[in-house]
Amino acid sequence: MIQGINKLNIFETDKEKHIYLKYLNEEKQKQDIKILAYVIMDNHIHLLIYDEKEENISKWMQIVNTKYAKFYNKEHDRVGYVYRDRFKSKPISDRTYLYNVLAYIHFNPIEAGISKELNQYSFSSYNDYVYHRKSKEEIILLFENEDYQPLFHFIHEKYYKKMLLKSNESPENILKNYLQGKTVKEIKRDKELTAKIVVDIKEKCNLREYQIAKILTIGKNRIHQLKREGFIKED
Repeated sequence: MIQGINKLNIFETDKEKHIYLKYLNEEKQKQDIKILAYVIMDNHIHLLIYDEKEENISKWMQIVNTKYAKFYNKEHDRVGYVYRDRFKSKPISDRTYLYNVLAYIHFNPIEAGISKELNQYSFSSYNDYVYHRKSKEEIILLFENEDYQPLFHFIHEKYYKKMLLKSNESPENILKNYLQGKTVKEIKRDKELTAKIVVDIKEKCNLREYQIAKILTIGKNRIHQLKREGFIKED
């Protein structure tokens, strides 16, 4: 992942995104890097890449980012740093994580609210897979099989369902499900029901107790009291 300095936009136009993509592809041939997936957003980039030698990746990134920084500074008549920091990277150790990263990269524009459909965003590798523009070598590396389309679409459908589930599990939606014609005041008078809501929100939304208390408009001491009385089991 590469991010603009101070999280500012460093790819403000389609032209700038095309230029960065051009540099990526030019230099990958020289370093024999495999770009398995990418997305270029306005202020950051995500890349899923493969190389036998880790040092090649660092060299490749340094060359690409230096070339683009020079172009960007000249284009905007500015000097100084363009990137927030050196690129950040994580190794991928299993295929489940690999496929989650693949979908995460492609869903970036949708999660950012700048695109409604995966195939509508021009600066990601999603359409490269849909329209068979990836090399056989890259496909085998990622899917272990040339007949990748069914698995590719399954991975993205699964991630989409996960996104929907996540959006439905907001604290507000959980509370709404418990209301069922009752008022919040009525619920708060029912200790057992209040305890269930606290536990549900905590488990599904990974919130702290003080955050849950604020959402339910109850004091933190009320949650402690429910614990003391056995309505909520201690972690």
